[in-house]
Amino acid sequence: MCGNNLGPEGVMELWNALEHNTTVEELYLDITGITERGTENIVSCLSRNTSLRTLTIVGNDIGEVGRKRLRELEQCRPGLRIIANFVDDLGLLQAYLDWVEEIRSDSDQMDSVKNADALQSVLKGLQVAGEQVEKGENAEKAKELRTNIVELLKSSTNLIEGR
Repeated sequence: MCGNNLGPEGVMELWNALEHNTTVEELYLDITGITERGTENIVSCLSRNTSLRTLTIVGNDIGEVGRKRLRELEQCRPGLRIIANFVDDLGLLQAYLDWVEEIRSDSDQMDSVKNADALQSVLKGLQVAGEQVEKGENAEKAKELRTNIVELLKSSTNLIEGR
């Protein structure tokens, strides 16, 4: 579901559907337009779900209240791995580095507003991570990702202005 704009209403329906779901084990909701409002029912719904093992929700503007709700969910569901921050998972950072490299090698991909917006969302997510990007366990990869995205966005702006 990564990159699909679910928005707050869509994701609240998804949480409702997952409340009684017994088959979904991993859910990747990177850059899906989830806001603080979209986390309103996450604790009540996902605390009852017994099959979900991994929830990735990076690149969404869930705010401090949304992050608080995720911490509450972690308390209710200790077996659920929640990745809410790009810096939390080295594999995720590497996947995004690979994606940035893929976009860099195929200039047509930068023409996609969706990709440019997604890159901006990743940058914002890295800003929210703040100190973890600077000093955390995966700091070097996070810095590399930030640098690569900034360079890619600058180069694409230069290409557009040069046309």
